[in-house]
Amino acid sequence: MQAWSLLFLYLAGATSPATTLDQIVGEYVGIRPGMHEGTPWSLSIHSDGTCRSVLKHPTIRIVFDGEVKIEADRVAMESTLNLEASGFALDAPVEAFRNSTMKFIPVSWGKRTYLIQDNQADWFIRDVVRGSEPRLSGDGVHLLRVGDWKVRVWSRPEVPEDWKKSFPPDNFSMRVARQLEYHRAEIDAGSRNGLAAGMLLTLFSSKYGATDLRGVSVTADTAVIENAYGDPPLTKGTRVYSRIPDTVETRGR
Repeated sequence: MQAWSLLFLYLAGATSPATTLDQIVGEYVGIRPGMHEGTPWSLSIHSDGTCRSVLKHPTIRIVFDGEVKIEADRVAMESTLNLEASGFALDAPVEAFRNSTMKFIPVSWGKRTYLIQDNQADWFIRDVVRGSEPRLSGDGVHLLRVGDWKVRVWSRPEVPEDWKKSFPPDNFSMRVARQLEYHRAEIDAGSRNGLAAGMLLTLFSSKYGATDLRGVSVTADTAVIENAYGDPPLTKGTRVYSRIPDTVETRGR
């Protein structure tokens, strides 16, 4: 079974100077969200400007072949879509690949290079806050250049300016001072401590694991935080972090 379409993929430069082809050449691996849960995918960008993206599902292999062209601070990939399927009926998620536009932001973290979908900025920052990134293998949502998971990194990734507002201060840890609602609470730390509305925090519980929190409002000395998932409740004394310490992480680092 084979079908054809056009896909335009943009890799927007995250930092200055503008991204060059040499900087992003390589093979990247990750997990494709939004199609079939946990579908491995890869993107290969070659020095001659050609590229190939492959998604591998147990019953279908989706291949995009094309060319990469740098336009100012963007890298555009125009490609054909090939569906190689066996006993598999095309469904809406696969059809969504047709005539679509995908955008990625190259993100450097030391000598690591990630390609982050521009609509997954919060997801990437969340994974940094949780400690899921920097990862230690090829298994992970975000496209990471093959082998870069062996490279140790420190501090923070180099992200676009408008992403930085979601990063909390380094090594922040504070207990909930007052529970306002089941899923909302106040902590005795605010802008003086480097917090701002919209920042991502996290908590860890043995029952629910890592849970995302977001700063709703901030004064000089307090901040209201919210758990959009509802559970676990933000009771007084619950500890929240800017990064889950290794002592409570669910995996080795």
